[in-house]
Amino acid sequence: MVALKTLQRRLIVLLVVPVTLFLMILGVFGYRFIQGILFKEWQETAILRLERAAHQMDMKLHAHMGWMEAFARAGKDSQGAEIQRWLLQQIRSQAGVTRVSLNWDEATDNGDFKPSRDRSAGMSPIQYFYPPDNKTVGLRGELLDQAQRPLGRLEVVVSYDYLMKEILSEGWMQAQMACLVNDEGHYLAHSNPAMQGRHCLGETQNPLELSMLKA
Repeated sequence: MVALKTLQRRLIVLLVVPVTLFLMILGVFGYRFIQGILFKEWQETAILRLERAAHQMDMKLHAHMGWMEAFARAGKDSQGAEIQRWLLQQIRSQAGVTRVSLNWDEATDNGDFKPSRDRSAGMSPIQYFYPPDNKTVGLRGELLDQAQRPLGRLEVVVSYDYLMKEILSEGWMQAQMACLVNDEGHYLAHSNPAMQGRHCLGETQNPLELSMLKA
């Protein structure tokens, strides 16, 4: 009887324990393998959604640029002054626009439009600028005559809240927070009031932020 019990113990040690260890090791590797696949799929999905949101943001900005370029070209029309006044009203009424500035190098008495002989015929490539409020982005274009000489400039300032609306509405963003940074990682805007004192991504040495900045 004692020999039988001893034989059973040996069988347990020689068979059950190795099989258990093998299954445990297989389970750990299987878990890590599946975890890697799931993480890769989540990463690809997140990047696609961010690319879609960035594309939507670009479309919004280019829509405003289109209005600005239309304003510049309208100066060539015989009724250019009236058309430009109407276009200026339309630009100011566009969603997300917080400020519109029209400045001629030599303004007329009312500060609005140049004499018809110097009416704008086009616009230089539109540049971005960033107001110090960290809540808006600006678009600036030089108004040019037919000889490509500068006549003045048109600026349109757009709210970041409007530009980031689709990003914040994405359901996968559990934190419900979005930030815009430049290539150096400096914050251009953020949706969380608690981050008003922050200046740069990764400045707190947060590992996730540092990884994002590196990527």
